[in-house]
Amino acid sequence: MPEPHDARPLAGTRIAHLGRQPRYTRDRIVAKALERAGAEVITVADPRRFPQRWPRFARVIGGRRFDAVLVSTLSHADVPLTRMLVSARHTPVVFDASIALYESMVESRGTTHPGSLGARRLALQDRLACRLADHVLVDTATHQSYLQGRTGVPSSRFSRVWLGADDEVMSPRPQVRADGQFRVLFYATYSPLHGAEHIVAAAAEISRSHDDIEFLLVGSGHTDRAIRKLAEDRKATKLRFSGRVPYAQLPDLIASSDVCLGVFGSIAPAARVIPFKVYDGLAMARPVVTADTPAAREALVDRVHCRLCPAADPAALAEVLIELKRDTEETRAIAERGHQLFRDRFSLDALSVDLGRTFATLLHR
Repeated sequence: MPEPHDARPLAGTRIAHLGRQPRYTRDRIVAKALERAGAEVITVADPRRFPQRWPRFARVIGGRRFDAVLVSTLSHADVPLTRMLVSARHTPVVFDASIALYESMVESRGTTHPGSLGARRLALQDRLACRLADHVLVDTATHQSYLQGRTGVPSSRFSRVWLGADDEVMSPRPQVRADGQFRVLFYATYSPLHGAEHIVAAAAEISRSHDDIEFLLVGSGHTDRAIRKLAEDRKATKLRFSGRVPYAQLPDLIASSDVCLGVFGSIAPAARVIPFKVYDGLAMARPVVTADTPAAREALVDRVHCRLCPAADPAALAEVLIELKRDTEETRAIAERGHQLFRDRFSLDALSVDLGRTFATLLHR
């Protein structure tokens, strides 16, 4: 169980939180968890490109005294100048590397070719940001091992802080839908690591024998057109698509579903992450199914907290979903145990303990 957050190990500290994505879920969760640990968090978010946003960041950092500066996810370019601005004051710089640029753009999305000048530039940004920070946050130990290998930063300068979920938004609520269908929910930006094609294949297989299991795929992004075409070709008749929905509407979607899906891709980055959709399902006490990966096994036990199945295996996914529909008592028990695990390890209170310990150690408190 996490320590009570009223211990507030960071009481009296002021942390500057710099970022380029003010609404990104990871950044909001980290800021809330730091505040629960007692810190005063001054968030300065600016979505403009690096040269345009930095005068504002520099004025904030230079105009006030901070105990630490946290550079948030995907703000790699901000770390070197942050390091330069605060070095005279010996202010620690912490970088949230839960998304690595090379991993995302080259290995996952494939938008930059390996060995190209662009790929080398992304690798350099990852390396500089991690090396110039005093401490680096990552989301899984598997991801940490990957970044250590790519950046040369020693393990002592990393801390694992789970992605978690914002349980001020994601919390259990009654299921209001009563149409007799067993609904399977997947929402995503359709990155290749999500493996949506395997969900479509599982839906097509299930639809041949079960007319009471339906799939709802929500979102848009990199591969959604191809996935919609695949669903049509495979005649996945019990599968529906919906466009993106605001974050505030996700809890209702999750509550109206019987199972939440995680990721099922077979590419290497999929094995290093536990995505937000898994934590969201656990936070709302819904049964979760995701791929059996090294990252997932850091936190989850199959048939205890969730169901794990082989990545890129539609037949196995279909079998698990049919089993969850059939055994309602066990499915309910898995959801309850998963939610308890969330409260113990991935809630805002639990994350405040992890972040409080990390920053307190860094600040010698």
